[in-house]
Amino acid sequence: MRRLFNLLFFITIFSASRYAVAEPVTALTDDNCDCPKLSCNTSCEIDQDLTFYTEKCAGGSKVKSCSKPNCVKIANPPPSCGISESETSSKKSVGAESKREVASVADEVEIVGRVQFIEGSAKRLIGSTEKIEISIGDNIYEKDRIETSSTGKLQILFNSGNILNITPSSEVVITEASDSKSKLNQDKKRMLLDLIKGRVRNKVNQNYTGAESYYRVRTRTAVAGVRGTDFVMSAFNENEYMVSKIETFDGKVELSNIDLTEKVEIARGEGSSFVSPPTGNGHLTPIYKMSVEQVALLVSETDFSSPGGVKKTTQAARSSIEKTICADPAAKMNQCAWICEKNPVGEKTCRTDLSQVSCVRRICNANGEWSQPTRLPSSYSESCAPYKPIVKPCDY
Repeated sequence: MRRLFNLLFFITIFSASRYAVAEPVTALTDDNCDCPKLSCNTSCEIDQDLTFYTEKCAGGSKVKSCSKPNCVKIANPPPSCGISESETSSKKSVGAESKREVASVADEVEIVGRVQFIEGSAKRLIGSTEKIEISIGDNIYEKDRIETSSTGKLQILFNSGNILNITPSSEVVITEASDSKSKLNQDKKRMLLDLIKGRVRNKVNQNYTGAESYYRVRTRTAVAGVRGTDFVMSAFNENEYMVSKIETFDGKVELSNIDLTEKVEIARGEGSSFVSPPTGNGHLTPIYKMSVEQVALLVSETDFSSPGGVKKTTQAARSSIEKTICADPAAKMNQCAWICEKNPVGEKTCRTDLSQVSCVRRICNANGEWSQPTRLPSSYSESCAPYKPIVKPCDY
């Protein structure tokens, strides 16, 4: 009996001492209002941006505001990561983003770009009716439907390097953006934008091959397809007709009806439209050459401020066309530069007969930027000087 009494006494003393030390620790944690230092697992994830959150501290009497990284799983992570797809998806949706709804449960929520510039108001459609405001730095997802107000302007930099400028009173859907995904197949990279209304400028910096690899902007009645260029597409109603209009700054754009049976190619400095009546078949309008004034006005309306860019007025845009606007080398709009790349030192000609040497041509576009290079056949060796670029009117 004495032994039983001693055992119960020991258990009582042990339990009391255990809870006596636990209580001060909890109080100490509650009083701590310092933000924790959080980071992504660099072996398994990449840091896309920061997410801000608030929570109570100091026993609930205070609120602290902290930040944490938005960690996204890398492509093909090593087995040691042990990150499930559901865990990765949950990290992508924070705050307002958590209210996003994917168009189909089968669709993967994929970050395909980020907002680089915004002026006025722009909103993202969530579900069927709810809209949330878009801010600079926000992620853009595949299947996003974006609307701009009557004064709203928005620029998206896609992970692929392509740039989309959305002008006021426009609505566009990022229908497909496989060229921005981590699981990108270089032979089948694709970008499909559905322009519901308004106008968008597309600065296409990737090269596309055609059927399996493409960049397309689609309206209800027409499709614009490119391989690498800078162009504007508009969708609007004129009287009872639906008009899909293309105007090209650089490169070439193929404009066709929705079933791709009628096509026309629109080169730089040119424009054309596909006009559809309320009933019956539509038609392609004749190609026209844009005047300097038309190009200047179009530049001023579709060229937004962004890192490394300048917002031009109509007058400034026009002047830039009439004077040197590209650098390294200097050139006027629509002039071409021929450059001999990787030529051996000491050669007196551009040695395109060597596998590592190529003669390439670039075009100075309306933004004052050099386009992506076009590699010319080896027979063009005389078009390129051995070391110094040649700038002159384009030969096509």
